[in-house]
Amino acid sequence: MSINDGVWHLQDDVLIASDFVARIKDMPKHIICNGFVYADQSNTRLKNICSKTGAQNVRDYWFSFPCCYIPNKYIHGFISWFHQDVLQAGKYVNKVKVGLYDDFFFWQYMKIEHKQDYILNVVPNLVQHVDYMIGGSVNNSKNKWHRTAFYWNEHEREKDLERRIKEWREQVDPELK
Repeated sequence: MSINDGVWHLQDDVLIASDFVARIKDMPKHIICNGFVYADQSNTRLKNICSKTGAQNVRDYWFSFPCCYIPNKYIHGFISWFHQDVLQAGKYVNKVKVGLYDDFFFWQYMKIEHKQDYILNVVPNLVQHVDYMIGGSVNNSKNKWHRTAFYWNEHEREKDLERRIKEWREQVDPELK
């Protein structure tokens, strides 16, 4: 793997778009590609950021860690920055202590070290966040709107997955009905 390569970061609670592989083959390899933005209509910043599609300045990033492509040049730089500017300097101690906030730290790095760079916010989204089907992770509110993709167009696949998970749960434990 060279510095010119990169990785797709996918979290374990997503439904991947049926055309995921075909679509990512045509995406640029030198910039971050955000394949997810969540729809939180109660948050003004998030509502506005959803409209920032296509090529954008780093300041208009999406919290897209459920699905994003990161070129190696940013990964290597981030690791050094996190070690020196966060851990050794003692910044963001409360966030580090919790063991979460990976997306927060990465985007802090990008806004500080690469504020002039561009990213790609991909529409339609490449994944649907389905934590609401499997027990939730960070956001356990009853409001599904907070965790689902804003630009998702495969609603029938999502409903089918939800149905199949429910059927599986009922087979494993009939009391889950």
